[in-house]
Amino acid sequence: MKQIDADLISFRIAMVEQLPQSMGPRSWSMGHVDRPSKLPHENSPSGQAFAYLLAVGWNSMEAHRKADKTENYARSMAPLRKKMLPPIPGLETKHVSFQKISG
Repeated sequence: MKQIDADLISFRIAMVEQLPQSMGPRSWSMGHVDRPSKLPHENSPSGQAFAYLLAVGWNSMEAHRKADKTENYARSMAPLRKKMLPPIPGLETKHVSFQKISG
C-alpha cells in the first residue's frame, strides 16, 4: 500500500500544485477507508479489495473534465490505473453539489 499512497500523493500534487490554479481543484481530501478495511470484490484475486476515498472540490463538472484531459492527469494517473480494480457498484466516481444551509 505504500506505493499506492505515494502514487496518490503524486496525483494530488499534479492536480493541485502543477496545474494552473484556474484549472485545478479548489480543495482536495483523501484517505484510506478503515472500516471495513477490506471490501468484497469479484475481480480481485483474493476476492477482497481495500478502498480509498478522494473528495475533490471542482468549480464545475466541466472543470473536472478539462483537467482530466491534461498531460498532468494522464501522467500521474497512469501508475494508479495499473493497480486499480474496476469500481465496486455504488462506489464509482460521483459528482455532488454542496449548498450552504443557513439556520
